[in-house]
Amino acid sequence: MPVDEWVVSLETLLAGKALDVYSRLPQAKAYDYNKLKSVLLQRYGLTENGF
Repeated sequence: MPVDEWVVSLETLLAGKALDVYSRLPQAKAYDYNKLKSVLLQRYGLTENGF
């Protein structure tokens, strides 16, 4: 599956705080996987390597 389709699969799995973050993003950012990933990691205080 191409990266640009990952958000479509991911959005169905989001719940709680992650869903709230996703729903508040402008559509251009919400459907850009790398931007969404960055915002979610930032929200939870994580890096790609862990806490």
